[in-house]
Amino acid sequence: MLSALIATPAAWSATLGRGLLSGIGLTVGVMAGTQVAVLAGAGPWFPVAAPALWAVAPGTVPPAALALTFAIPTLFGALTLWSWSRLQLDR
Repeated sequence: MLSALIATPAAWSATLGRGLLSGIGLTVGVMAGTQVAVLAGAGPWFPVAAPALWAVAPGTVPPAALALTFAIPTLFGALTLWSWSRLQLDR
């Protein structure tokens, strides 16, 4: 469930880019950044990586880090809704 919620930045990017390619590009970039963060040791505190790391080894991710994951869908969901309210579809 948490992994599905962290897909909201792709929705915002697709809205701003007016197509699917920008959302796909952002997702690839976020996944590359996530891999770097995990290899650097900041994985449990990187909100995109925390749900997957928790699924693999629940003892390695503190509850506060998992709670931080909810900031992503909240922020990017609000940005997506705000962008949708400002869309001009007649261009």
